[in-house]
Amino acid sequence: MKGNADETCCLRNKSSEAIFQILKKCHVCRLGLVRDNVPYIVPVSFGYSDKLHLFIHTAQEGIKIDFIAAQNIACFEFELGVGLLSEGNNPCDWGFSYQSVIGHGTIHELTDHQDKVRGLDLILRQYVEGV
Repeated sequence: MKGNADETCCLRNKSSEAIFQILKKCHVCRLGLVRDNVPYIVPVSFGYSDKLHLFIHTAQEGIKIDFIAAQNIACFEFELGVGLLSEGNNPCDWGFSYQSVIGHGTIHELTDHQDKVRGLDLILRQYVEGV
């Protein structure tokens, strides 16, 4: 599966290098889908290309596939370094620190064998050093 991010609209306020640094350190992508006005969010493993195309691998059937088949638009979220900022005695003054990348795009099934191999290779690179 391949998701395309619209960098100018959805990944604002971050340079491509900042985005890559966050993606490089993340282990989970949260993928948001919708079908019949019902939202669905699921954590997935992922890979990415230097053009900010996201790749996920999924079973050939199941809830994700049903949602993608109904509507191939998606949103995604990555986060790092979530921490509570609890300075002071009033919890209303507290906050969180984190880094995130949020975007949206379309999902397309890869049908060409070479594209599938490349996508799986990018996913493996995310999780296995030296691949």
